[in-house]
Amino acid sequence: MMISVNTYTMGFAGDLEAKLAKTAEIGFEGIEFQPDNFDVSGEIGSVGADAEKIRAICAKHGLKPCTVACDADFVQPDKNEFDRWVRWGEYCGALSARLGLEVVKYFAGEPKEGLTDEQIVDFMINGSKELAAIGEKYDVAFAEENHGSFTNRPEVQRRIVDAVGSPRVGVCIDSSNYRWYGHSLEKVHRIFREMAPYTLHVHAKDGDGSAGAMGDYKATALGEGEIDIALMLRQLADNNYAGDLVIEYEGPEGEAGVRRSLAYLQGLRDGIFGA
Repeated sequence: MMISVNTYTMGFAGDLEAKLAKTAEIGFEGIEFQPDNFDVSGEIGSVGADAEKIRAICAKHGLKPCTVACDADFVQPDKNEFDRWVRWGEYCGALSARLGLEVVKYFAGEPKEGLTDEQIVDFMINGSKELAAIGEKYDVAFAEENHGSFTNRPEVQRRIVDAVGSPRVGVCIDSSNYRWYGHSLEKVHRIFREMAPYTLHVHAKDGDGSAGAMGDYKATALGEGEIDIALMLRQLADNNYAGDLVIEYEGPEGEAGVRRSLAYLQGLRDGIFGA
């Protein structure tokens, strides 16, 4: 089980080459990335060349591509915009397949003015159904992250997965976002248990919501906040999770916080999943 980090977390290091060099120096094995981090075409016809470019740059630093982050937004009343995000989903799926990756991490979208909750969920479900078909085509799966102001509601994530009804679409648990949204710790830990059977990808992140949610939420290194990361990992192990663990750190300490997070997660992984 590989422990990786995402390029978002490594923003403190500088440009892409500096991020990757620092990622390797800290001791990570892999990197989760958005395709545009690598200045690729984003066009399906160039996906082979784009994959080789990404693979070569990662290999230069001794890293493996871990996950493609497909930051989509399917909540689009304009069909042209909806279709644009479906094409982006296909590009990310094809790129992942060319890189030999099994899971694409994605956002389902954000609310739009004038839409009801039911309409918002319907757009997310329809977009996710498109991704399921793309997953079948390229033999990859898509993991929807609890992110932002809507999909941190676990009932929404479950509705998406249940409505799609395909093993090609599951969940990416971001361990801290549920608490950031405002759920009680008790509920957050219950969500971990409920979501574990559907989890295809993980963002390991910690924080402290005792001062309040969202803007008042304090991000911390792993093991230094309120989130029971060990409980989450045990639930995943009980459900035979075999994917990667990606550290996402949003605290103020930059490299120091990332290093402590990695050491903490390595200990938990080895103790719960085996070295």
